[in-house]
Amino acid sequence: MEPELKRRITTASFLIGGVALFLLAAALTEVGRFALMALGFATTVVCAFEFARICAADPAAKIKAVVYFVCAALPALGQFLFYTLEGSGEPPLEGHKSAALLLLLFFGSGLVGLAFMVSSAKQELALAGESAREFWCGIFLVGLGGGALTAICAGDQGFRAMLWLLLVVCSNDSAAYFAGSKYGRTKLAPAISPNKTVVGTLSGLLAGVLIGVLTSALLPARLSWEAALMLSVAIVLAAQLGDLSKSYLKRLHGVKDSGDWLPGHGGLLDRADAVLMAAPLLYSWLLWQG
Repeated sequence: MEPELKRRITTASFLIGGVALFLLAAALTEVGRFALMALGFATTVVCAFEFARICAADPAAKIKAVVYFVCAALPALGQFLFYTLEGSGEPPLEGHKSAALLLLLFFGSGLVGLAFMVSSAKQELALAGESAREFWCGIFLVGLGGGALTAICAGDQGFRAMLWLLLVVCSNDSAAYFAGSKYGRTKLAPAISPNKTVVGTLSGLLAGVLIGVLTSALLPARLSWEAALMLSVAIVLAAQLGDLSKSYLKRLHGVKDSGDWLPGHGGLLDRADAVLMAAPLLYSWLLWQG
């Protein structure tokens, strides 16, 4: 086995084991459910930090880094505080309040980003355009995604929804990586993600959808195989777009990885990007079912 692949598998095993413990605790105890929500929130905070660091690599851009970090972390913070102080996660009332709060904080973060873009335009129009592109890419990925992720983890049946989401996303990632490495020839979007191939993307889609349909009984509400198919396709496509969005941010700033503390994987955003982008879709579906 190649050393790099061995590192990736070892790190992934530790991550999977750790998350599995949180999911098991959430299934058994109220404290465990709070711990799972805290894990979702902490994941978002770390990803928000990595997002800000990618976009503000220049030491002089401290204000930009703070603005980006706060805007990306704020929706998840709102969900964490809401469920800590108010919520039991029971639909429909708490769910509707949670959704309203998520949209409010996401909108507020967007206004801050627009204000920052306008201030950048005073110096150079191109700088304002770059700020707008990277900000909205990151705020959709980390801000909206992190808020939805935290809300899902907070629900009474959140551990079931999260287990299903992770199975679908991990199946997509694994199939795309191995099939793309072995059989991939045609690049999908070389300017954004040089290693992604058409074969890998299609393989990931097929694997993720298959696992999504087969394990759909894990979801809190029953659904037909047709509904499971449509939901799985939407989740996998969102996950793949999340990965590409993160890659776009990195290429925009000439960064290889979002961090260096996960051997073989880079940073936490490099691993959580797909889950973050897919989380709002799953959260919307859970609210609809509630």
